[in-house]
Amino acid sequence: MILRASSSSIAQLGLILICCICLGSLSSKGQEFNMTEEQFNSWLSNGREAPEERLDSQLQVEISLINLSCELEPEQKKKLKFAAERDIARFTDQVEQIRQEVVGQTFDQNEIGNIYQRIQPLNQIMQKGFFGPTSLFAKVLPRTLTAEQFEKIEQLRSDQRKRCYKAVLRLYIVGLEKSLPMTEAQRQKLLDVLFESTRPPSSFGQYDWYYAASQVSQIPQEKFEPLFDEKQLKIIQQARQQGVGYKDYVENQGIAPFEE
Repeated sequence: MILRASSSSIAQLGLILICCICLGSLSSKGQEFNMTEEQFNSWLSNGREAPEERLDSQLQVEISLINLSCELEPEQKKKLKFAAERDIARFTDQVEQIRQEVVGQTFDQNEIGNIYQRIQPLNQIMQKGFFGPTSLFAKVLPRTLTAEQFEKIEQLRSDQRKRCYKAVLRLYIVGLEKSLPMTEAQRQKLLDVLFESTRPPSSFGQYDWYYAASQVSQIPQEKFEPLFDEKQLKIIQQARQQGVGYKDYVENQGIAPFEE
């Protein structure tokens, strides 16, 4: 059986579960809760590490990938690092403002929910990939590289995006097989239909499955008809209907089909 849930109920449930889990780790007295540095970092970056450490790691990975594909000159590395450091500085200023307000303070349950809502947009920025299209780093990149270098980077990213998306779709199919057993041939043909009929997300992360489900909901039912029998097609129809409920939820997380 395929479970259905509205986008609003998913969002509310996610907030309730995260808040409940996090509140359980806070020290409490009566109905008051103390926001620790560890808890703040957990909400911000889904881990105990400080956001500055995580962003620095992301920067090192980004520079390394670019360097491996097109061999950066020292001056190019310097320009890219400078742009990235400005991105990080602006972000950490926002983080520090909230940190100064809440860490070490006590709050009731309603106040804690409001604080989570303030931190969540910053968490989303980190999860989507900090040096994305709107970052100074991304804007400086094409002006820093040669045309040949930039073309190599774009091709590398396109290939990576496609590989990642195929992996997401394979996981979606694995989940679908709990209700819809398939042959290997059906599995491969379904993957081909999903990949050719949809686009990768603008960013990958914890919402990948929901994005895949929402994309499947937009594929016409007739595209599945050559692949499955009547009984199987009913399950596909249920899966498509389920995915409709995730479209708004995914969009509310700032995730959309990637634009080339």
